[in-house]
Amino acid sequence: MRKRGIILYLSCLCGFLVVSSVCAQEEDPAASFRKLRAGLARSRVPAEDIRSNSAALRSMLARGANRDDLVTAVVQLYRKGIFGGAMNTSINYMDELIAAGVPSGESAGVVLQGIDRGMAQGFKCGDQALMNEVRRAVREKEQSLDKSKNSE
Repeated sequence: MRKRGIILYLSCLCGFLVVSSVCAQEEDPAASFRKLRAGLARSRVPAEDIRSNSAALRSMLARGANRDDLVTAVVQLYRKGIFGGAMNTSINYMDELIAAGVPSGESAGVVLQGIDRGMAQGFKCGDQALMNEVRRAVREKEQSLDKSKNSE
């Protein structure tokens, strides 16, 4: 009986430690956004693109998106030549997917895949056809989410 009590006590203690470490890792959303903005600035993403997308980036962070995933995604967009309105649209699509429950890294992958498909067809940053490819990739992901929810 005493052995069971010790095991129960240790199990509860371990559970408490896990929960407290997870809670300690949560960060203030404003601080998280400042770190995200600093990471983007270090990667030379234009300040105007950071500023114009701040609402969507904050929204994704508030929904639990991984800050490092967001930095990586925005930097990849910029390196692919996506900026201005095309970047705004791409980031809004990521936000839409995250709102639907898609993890941040996966939502970035869907958007980047759409951009890659569009660029493979010869579309450029300012082309509406490029954003149509991104929209198509996002809709395909949303449809696959709907199918998986309906099959449960």
